[in-house]
Amino acid sequence: MTNRQLNRELARHGLCMPWNVVLETVRVAGIVSSGTHGTGKNTSTVGDLVDALEVIDATGTFRVLSDASVGPEIMRAVRMGLGLFGVIARVRLRVAPTHRVAQT
Repeated sequence: MTNRQLNRELARHGLCMPWNVVLETVRVAGIVSSGTHGTGKNTSTVGDLVDALEVIDATGTFRVLSDASVGPEIMRAVRMGLGLFGVIARVRLRVAPTHRVAQT
């Protein structure tokens, strides 16, 4: 799924990402696993919004990686994993209600 597709689907449900990136045609799995930063100077990486990743690891095993399953320290590495923890099948993100941004 591309970032554009994710944003449209979230909007249909009155939701959005708390911060986002300006790139719309990139895949969400790539955004979250490569340290892509948010659009504001005070935002973290998009990976910081990840609650869990569902991956297929090098042995072909399906795994759910989250704070609960691997611990917070390993999960910090997973969020910037560059694909080293497996092929990302699904991403579980923290989202927020849609909000308007005022341009000043």
